[in-house]
Amino acid sequence: MLINANAKINVGLNVVSKRQDGYHNLETVFFPVLRLCDKLQITARNDKRIQLTPLNLDKPCSDQDNLIYRVALEMQRQFDIQGVDIQYEKHIPTGAGLGGGSSDAAATAKAINKLFGLNLSKTELKNIVSRFGADCAFFIENTPCYATGKGDILTPIDLNLNDWHLVIAKPQVSVSTAQAYSRIRPQLPKENVCEILSQDVSSWQGRLRNDFEDSVFPLSPTIEKTKQTMYDLGASFALMTGSGASVFALFKHLPENLNDTLLSIDNKMFIFS
Repeated sequence: MLINANAKINVGLNVVSKRQDGYHNLETVFFPVLRLCDKLQITARNDKRIQLTPLNLDKPCSDQDNLIYRVALEMQRQFDIQGVDIQYEKHIPTGAGLGGGSSDAAATAKAINKLFGLNLSKTELKNIVSRFGADCAFFIENTPCYATGKGDILTPIDLNLNDWHLVIAKPQVSVSTAQAYSRIRPQLPKENVCEILSQDVSSWQGRLRNDFEDSVFPLSPTIEKTKQTMYDLGASFALMTGSGASVFALFKHLPENLNDTLLSIDNKMFIFS
């Protein structure tokens, strides 16, 4: 069974408060990026072994650190199913704020559910994957969602960006999520994310925030420069996604010099458009 595990962007991200369990309460909108995806090929085995085969990675992480493996193992434990062979191709960059690992986890759960005829509901799948990451549950829903709590309380919303060209750029720099959170100052937003998104994209700049920019930009000026360059190229809106290091931008018309300009910032910049 072949399944795509798509990326996401955070269209606005407010860190509202610190929780007693050590996490933070967030307010964000997750938006799926369906054309940017990892690919997983999952086949049932006749034994209990879970075999992972990365197809395009020189230095894959260990099975124990791989969310694909961990979700497959958890579902095997819960439902006493056979093992699986999983071949996977990574196309979503890591450390990018694009949810690649969480998406892989959700795709694995959905594929195993179908492959073994477990007939699990979306709610049951969300309960399984949510223990592996706060945003994993979103990829089970995989439609634009307003998210609160740790990012796991999801309400589908109507957000259509079909009339816009979406560009995502990630410099080589990596951002530690723990470090980004350690420098954050939780605060109540002046405006609700959904209220801003209900208005034209041209009105979002200066109103729709990602609170992590305040803590990440001083540590990684290249990310801030990438965002400013998007505006210099004519973007109607640009914002860092997640805790970095990717920046996304919305253009009415793609500039001809987009790639060359971004690569002048970092000659190994990942660019999706």
